[in-house]
Amino acid sequence: MKTLCAIIKKSGFEDFCFISDVENYQKVFYNDHELMQIAREEIGKCDALLIDFDGPASGRMIELGITYALNKKVILITKKELL
Repeated sequence: MKTLCAIIKKSGFEDFCFISDVENYQKVFYNDHELMQIAREEIGKCDALLIDFDGPASGRMIELGITYALNKKVILITKKELL
């Protein structure tokens, strides 16, 4: 994920990574309500959501639903062997 964020920044886009920017790689914990509120706020600010479907996806599915409800663009990426 760090590599992907670096590529996005190098391409001239602003990035936001929930795991690093909010949860600080699991050093900061929020309750479910707080996480949903932060997700809604951040997704509301973005032009598109890039989702990596490489691993457990429950939180990402919630973010996908929020993005869809806000009529935002979604870009899905995954490993070829998972298709």
